[in-house]
Amino acid sequence: MLDCFRGVGVWVVKKILFVLALVMFSSPALADKYAFILGNAAYEELSDLRNTHADAEAYAQAFRDLDYQVTLLLDRDLDEMIDGFDAFLSQIQPGDEVAFVYSGHGWSDGSRNYMAPTDAPVQGSDNKLSRASYVLQDGRSGILDQLRSAGAGMVVAIIDACRDNPFEQKPGTKSASFERGLARIQADAGTYVVFSAGTGQTALDRLPTDPLDQKLSVFTRHLAPLLKPGVNLRQAVQQARSKTAKDAASFSGHQQSPAIYDQVIRNEICLGGACQPIPSAVQAPLRCDALYSAAAEAKACFAYEAYFENCRDHSLAPIADGYLKQFCQVKVVAKVDEEPTKTCSQDAKLCDDDKVCSIAVLNGRWDTSSIKQSHVQEAKKRGLDCGVEIAAKVVKKTCSISSPKICTDIHLCSLATYGSERKFWQESYPTAIAEAKKRGLTCGASEIPSKKVFDKKDKTAVKYLQIKLNSIGCASGYPDGVWGRQTQAAVNLFAKTAGLPAVDSNVISQKYLNALTIAKQGFCPKLKPLKINTNLTGRWAFEVSCGNRTVKGRAQFTLANNNEKKKTV
Repeated sequence: MLDCFRGVGVWVVKKILFVLALVMFSSPALADKYAFILGNAAYEELSDLRNTHADAEAYAQAFRDLDYQVTLLLDRDLDEMIDGFDAFLSQIQPGDEVAFVYSGHGWSDGSRNYMAPTDAPVQGSDNKLSRASYVLQDGRSGILDQLRSAGAGMVVAIIDACRDNPFEQKPGTKSASFERGLARIQADAGTYVVFSAGTGQTALDRLPTDPLDQKLSVFTRHLAPLLKPGVNLRQAVQQARSKTAKDAASFSGHQQSPAIYDQVIRNEICLGGACQPIPSAVQAPLRCDALYSAAAEAKACFAYEAYFENCRDHSLAPIADGYLKQFCQVKVVAKVDEEPTKTCSQDAKLCDDDKVCSIAVLNGRWDTSSIKQSHVQEAKKRGLDCGVEIAAKVVKKTCSISSPKICTDIHLCSLATYGSERKFWQESYPTAIAEAKKRGLTCGASEIPSKKVFDKKDKTAVKYLQIKLNSIGCASGYPDGVWGRQTQAAVNLFAKTAGLPAVDSNVISQKYLNALTIAKQGFCPKLKPLKINTNLTGRWAFEVSCGNRTVKGRAQFTLANNNEKKKTV
């Protein structure tokens, strides 16, 4: 470093280094800590999200415990997002530590990542949707850009927005060029960013086996509890990343390995107090977590080989083993004098019926790939059809209420439940419910309450009702999920046609829902055009003014027999 100051007095160099050391080591002690946390769940046009409020509140509590001054916002439209963030930004002074957390819908155009406000439109071009969203980083006006411009000493960002495309493409039009998941970013110096899923991956909100009281997304449930005083953030994220990948892999092999973009030049990132030393019993799993993360990021055989050779007993070792066998054609040899532990994915005989079927079947058909043949043979040996024969009879090999057996668990649960939190069984889809229960899935739903089976404030349920009413000729208007006078009129028209009592706007009986389910197109009577069979004659005097001009006149016309115009004067 002294070479950089060639020709400058040594005492000057020493003084500069001393001042730099003072700045480096004294600034954190003077810095304030702020956290901006935003959770969007109730969208006007996009689909509502179930866990984002609970996620945001969990992070808010974690950062309060770390002595951060927390700003928590829920369900904000674009103007409210901008105003709320501007107010937060005005507090930041140079050297402050800042945390930014977002949970909600997000999307990527392949180079930039956007957060969707609650008033984001459901359709549009790249240009329209980018104007209606808040960009995370674009080098100028993004959230992260503004935090660095404000002089924040360190920025920690946690983004849980890596879901599937939330927007619809209108038939016959070009919609936005979306990428699956979020795009990679180039973090600025002093910034530590975590995405809940890697590039091209999507994040899971729930698992089919989740109990009813589990309100946190898969990533948040592992990370938020680790954000405590004395914990090194890097180690906490690595642990959460490992557990998230393991849980996701248990769900039909879903890949979710949270992405980390780290440009903080510190050996340790301690958000509260001094980092505590890690127990030796924990260090080995953490090293394996880091090795697996590197392998998942590189997606290269040599990386998975290095991880597997050093971490055979690690929780994610079976995933690496499967990757090596499928893509690297490497025969992995067990350690000498050790009996290799086999799993259901490696030995079909170890699977129960449901597991062997889930591995042997792909998109409603027997999986013909060589690595799945043993599972196909085992399923047939047990006399299991795994839904394949049934699926073969379906004209369109897609998941639907008529063929729930070929649905994945997550799609099946979306069919079998309804409500803004999808907490009720969709009794009008009995085949989907029966299949879900057959698989042992709770789908996070409870039985429908006997006194209130339908909530007019539940936009998802109302939208489904409007679509169904429109399909059978009971005009309920555009299916916007809002219960208005036209929806009420359509509900009562169906009730009258079906011989059912009029419906109160707050409660719809199960009998009504069952009748609605089996109703076919054209069930509601068509409105006949009004005929007038009498003569009507009228005279009108009119006066029209525009600026300094006035036009006056008289008009007369005669209507007779079916509204035909006979005469105009």
